[in-house]
Amino acid sequence: MVVVRQRIEDSDLEVMLRERLGGDRLRIPPYPAIALRLQHLVREAKHTARDVCAIVGADAALVAAVLRRANAATYGTTAPVHTLEAAVKRIGIDDLLQLALAQSVGVMATRPGPLSSLRRGYWRSSLVTSRLASELAPRRAVVANQAFLAGLLHDFGAIAVLAGLEDLDVELPVLPADVWKALVDRLHVPFGTTIAARWNLPVEIAHAIAHHHEASHYDGEHRILVDLVATVDHVNDIFERAPGAGVAALLAVPGLSQDERYRIGIMLPQIMEIVTAFETASSPVVEARAPTVVARSPIALDGGWPVRFVVESNKQSFEAYAIDHHSIAFRGGTALLPNWIAPLVLCTDPKVDMFANVTACEPLPGGGFAMVAQPYGMGGECKQQWMALLQRTRRSVA
Repeated sequence: MVVVRQRIEDSDLEVMLRERLGGDRLRIPPYPAIALRLQHLVREAKHTARDVCAIVGADAALVAAVLRRANAATYGTTAPVHTLEAAVKRIGIDDLLQLALAQSVGVMATRPGPLSSLRRGYWRSSLVTSRLASELAPRRAVVANQAFLAGLLHDFGAIAVLAGLEDLDVELPVLPADVWKALVDRLHVPFGTTIAARWNLPVEIAHAIAHHHEASHYDGEHRILVDLVATVDHVNDIFERAPGAGVAALLAVPGLSQDERYRIGIMLPQIMEIVTAFETASSPVVEARAPTVVARSPIALDGGWPVRFVVESNKQSFEAYAIDHHSIAFRGGTALLPNWIAPLVLCTDPKVDMFANVTACEPLPGGGFAMVAQPYGMGGECKQQWMALLQRTRRSVA
């Protein structure tokens, strides 16, 4: 049977999604089985590393993720581990539970599709929020794993909205990312609460999903967790919207203590390292050429300055050709994944090591790709080097 996909205007999409939500016709995947089995095992009085490995070993992608995490610089050791049991012992059961859930849910969030770049952006933000929440949890008398789960799933409704749009039997219009996001903003909380009910999540997690955008008006028994999720969501939003400001902009976050700002500044590079280590279901090269209903972002910088130096990322080299206060544009023979964090080394004098969000990646007519990336959460020496680079560049073209 051939399904005829009717073309529709964006004004009707919200109505269609609400009808599906009200009619209980959403396609929501089950709670990740591997994570659920691990959670049940940990609740038992007795379990061994071998018991844990038997569950993890059933998922090859999770095994690879566990080994990557165990050998990451975050753990402060140069001695690599090569077996699953050694990796599990190194990272510990709490980190393993978090990794298993994030890896499993991430597969759902990053599958290919016409809105995949937006889904991946929300997922990236959820990963950052979950780690920030976990780091700040002890300072607010919240259980770290509870904070991680709330941060990870607080905006999963946004991913469900985008997946629901892709499931509609209509021809989706090509719209700017901001238009799609506005639609998501209106729907992601009711979608998220539906997922919380389907997955039978603990009530405190469900409340964080339902109320994190109105935390100042929430006065329920789970206020501490709701406030924490709302705070770290605000932190992440600042990193997204003010790439040039970096950690210094956290002074604008109400309720964030000086100690917490300091802790975020210290931990952010490690959090970025963890996020970049996650594999997604999308290939950068395939996605850069795949059909999309998100209007393409420009690959030129308005009001920027021309530059010429090498940019390195994941053992690949690119040529930078423009820079401005918030972005850097570069090109090369390979692609970087849009809406995902990439480690960049700007081969200037001195070198600038940073993490950046790839905001655009477009194929070039003669081959190769052009990309734009924005620094993410800069602070300390990295920000000083970035600002010095901007000053030198402006002087050279004045």
